[in-house]
Amino acid sequence: MSDTPKVVAATEKRFPCHNCGAKLAFAPGTSVLKCQYCGFENEIPQSAEEIEELDFHAYLEIARTESVADVEQTVKCSACAAEFTARGDATSDSCPFCGSHSIIAVAAEVRIRPKSLLPFKYKMEEARTAYENWLKKCWLAPNDLKKFARETGGLQGMYIPYWTYDSNTTTWYQGMRGEHYYSTET
Repeated sequence: MSDTPKVVAATEKRFPCHNCGAKLAFAPGTSVLKCQYCGFENEIPQSAEEIEELDFHAYLEIARTESVADVEQTVKCSACAAEFTARGDATSDSCPFCGSHSIIAVAAEVRIRPKSLLPFKYKMEEARTAYENWLKKCWLAPNDLKKFARETGGLQGMYIPYWTYDSNTTTWYQGMRGEHYYSTET
C-alpha cells in the first residue's frame, strides 16, 4: 500500500435552503428546489444568456485566458485516513484531525469554466429502469456491471461539464463492401 496521499476532486456542491438551511436536492422537471423539511421553495436562477456553440479555432485562442485553477482539492491523510480540503495551489498541508503533514502529489488541474447547465431529464427511477433495460440487451455485459445496476445505491446522477463547438472539417475515406449470396434450389 502506498504512503502517497490520494487526491480526489471535490464531488458535491451543496445548496442549503434559504429558510432553514437543510440540504436541497433537484427534482427533474421542476424549476425550484423544494425543501423536504420546511416546504420552502428555493428558486433556481435562470439565465437570459443564450447557450451558443463556440467556434473551435477562435476558442482555442481564448481558452488559456478563460481557464481557471481549482480553488480547492480533497486530500486523504496517509496517517489517519481522514479527508480534508486543501487550497487548489497547495503542494503540502497539515491534517486538521491528526496534525500529520501530507504532501499533495498531483497539482490541481486547470479547467475551462462551463457557461451553462442542462438539468436532468429523467427521475432516478426512470433512469434506473432505462439502464436496466439497456443492460438486458447487452448479453456480453460483465456480471459485476449487472450487479451494480441492481443495487439501489449504485446508479447516481452527476453533472459533468461538456463543451460544444462548431467546426468545418474535411474527411477523406475509402471503403469496400462485399456481399455473399447463396441460394439452394432443389
